[in-house]
Amino acid sequence: RTLTLDREITLPSSGTTLISLVDGSGNPVSVEVQSVTDGVKVKVSRVPDGVAEYSVWGLKLPTLRQRLFRCVSIRENDDGTYAITAVQHVPEKEAIVDNGAHFDGDQSGTV
Repeated sequence: RTLTLDREITLPSSGTTLISLVDGSGNPVSVEVQSVTDGVKVKVSRVPDGVAEYSVWGLKLPTLRQRLFRCVSIRENDDGTYAITAVQHVPEKEAIVDNGAHFDGDQSGTV
């Protein structure tokens, strides 16, 4: 029940940390991280069936807040990497504008 990651992680002092993996069917699965040794050896509650070597993983930390982004552009670089440009998306903003947002600003500025 130990995974070796490709980079070091540090667990927060409190709260539950989950690691998201891709199982053998291609579905995302989250399992609880129980401990970390040497920064890269992660003991988990269970290893999902079919997790492949070098597969994608991600952490869900109790101290992180989920944020949404809208992708504006994707560009492939010459070295095989990608440059992604995105802007933060705030769903509530659309409702505020739709319901008649009122902005009070300094009207004495020059244009």
